[in-house]
This record gives sequence, structure tokens and C-alpha cells, in this order.
Amino acid sequence: FGLIDAPRPEASARLVIRVSYIVICEAAGDRLEGVWKTGDAVAAGAVLARRANGAPICAPSDGYVVFPDAAAQPGQGICYSGVRSERALAVAP
Repeated sequence: FGLIDAPRPEASARLVIRVSYIVICEAAGDRLEGVWKTGDAVAAGAVLARRANGAPICAPSDGYVVFPDAAAQPGQGICYSGVRSERALAVAP
């Protein structure tokens, strides 16, 4: 019994990402490199961000970008990096 009189939609697979690394803004001028959105795939070594002095901050492994923040201030996360999780999402009956 549902809220509407319609067949239940098919369950779809979703990617579950386990956050494994955070890039912290250490100084004004630290910034994202490029335009990222949560779930974007990245290869190990890809430049995620740059320090104010121009030093690159690279992805530690193949994985995904999570919660990129182009407006991060010192002490805040510029972005997170994660890997595919083996966990499955529960689907309501």
C-alpha cells in the first residue's frame, strides 16, 4: 500500500562512496583546480586543488570527488576524495 495508486518503481543501483581523504584549506588562496561536482571520477595523481603557492594537491588514489567547495576558507574542507564502497543501499519494501 503506497501513497499513490501506481506501481512501485524499479530499484536502481546507486554508487556508494566511502570518504577516505580530505583536502583542507590551509591558507587564503588555496583553491579547487577546475570545476568539480560530487561523484566526478578522478584518477590517482589528478590535481584536485592548488595551494596558494601553486603547489598541486593530487588525488591519492583512483576514486571520486565529494563535496567540492570553491569558497572554502582556511580550516575548512576544499573537497573530499573517496573510493567505491562495497556497502549497498537499502531499498524500502
